[in-house]
Amino acid sequence: MRVGALGDSDARGFDVRVAGPAGLLVSKLHKIADRADSPRAKDKDAYDVLRLLRGTAAAEMATRVRRFRDEPLSKAVTIEALGFLGSFFGRADGVGSQMAVRAARGLADAQETAASCVALAEEILQALRD
Repeated sequence: MRVGALGDSDARGFDVRVAGPAGLLVSKLHKIADRADSPRAKDKDAYDVLRLLRGTAAAEMATRVRRFRDEPLSKAVTIEALGFLGSFFGRADGVGSQMAVRAARGLADAQETAASCVALAEEILQALRD
């Protein structure tokens, strides 16, 4: 991604590598797992996962996650993250689903948020099984 200066008169810019949706998903799932039972847990992290799942088509996310899963360097952490996706977001009462519900309080219906977590997580996991 090209990152340019904020001012129009400044032509400087840099090409930088940034994480895409699949990288962010894997990272957020590990962050939730690492902090789930501690005071450092932030409900916003689970809501970020929900936003990633809502904002990226399942087939596209599965294609990107598959690349990580197929690379020796990222295979183990990706497989572990997919396990977290199923256990945290694959059930309405899962840790991630409930964190997302709390983060969305006042913005969306709790049952709808939890159901979205379940449906979207299952959609990604099914796409990866196909």
